[in-house]
Amino acid sequence: MHEENTKTCEELKKFEEIRHVEAAKQIGEVGNEINDLLHINDDYKVKLKQANDVRLQFEKKLNNSLSDNKKNEHISSNKIQTLENTIMLLEAEMNCINKENQGHKK
Repeated sequence: MHEENTKTCEELKKFEEIRHVEAAKQIGEVGNEINDLLHINDDYKVKLKQANDVRLQFEKKLNNSLSDNKKNEHISSNKIQTLENTIMLLEAEMNCINKENQGHKK
């Protein structure tokens, strides 16, 4: 009976050793998976930063474009106003010339 207990005890020890080895392998595999995920996470952080930089550049260009559009709109508005004023002056001058011509015809 003592021999059987010793044999059973040794088998249990071997079984425990095997379990510890398997657990260590699984822990190693999980550690590798965690490292892989950390590398993937780092890659995504880099890509996110690059995408954010591109977005900021786009926003800057868009704001510059909007600013240019406002300047051009203001310039165009001033040119239109100048043309309208010129037309009014020419019409007034034409009216004066027409009145002078009518005065000479009489």
